Amino acid sequence: MPVTLRGECSEACEASVTTNGAPASARLPRTTLRLYSRSVTGKDLVRLLRQHGWTLEHIRGSHHILRKGGKTLSVPVHAGKDLGTGLLGRLLKEAGLK
Repeated sequence: MPVTLRGECSEACEASVTTNGAPASARLPRTTLRLYSRSVTGKDLVRLLRQHGWTLEHIRGSHHILRKGGKTLSVPVHAGKDLGTGLLGRLLKEAGLK
């Protein structure tokens, strides 16, 4: 099955992904689940965060600063470079998506 960020997954696909009897879609947004199965660039992560209500405050160099409520995140956006899994996990956790 091809992996996409846009959430193009059939109902059978959603029903098959379960942990402890609960559908995965009940725990996290589908777009977040797909992030761990492929390489993710900073641009992809900024797009996901903006879909979840984060606003782009400003850009300083290659770092996009996003804000939601009282929280601020700095996402490095380097052309063609993927985010490391540790950095990706930390940013998702701080954003409340993990």
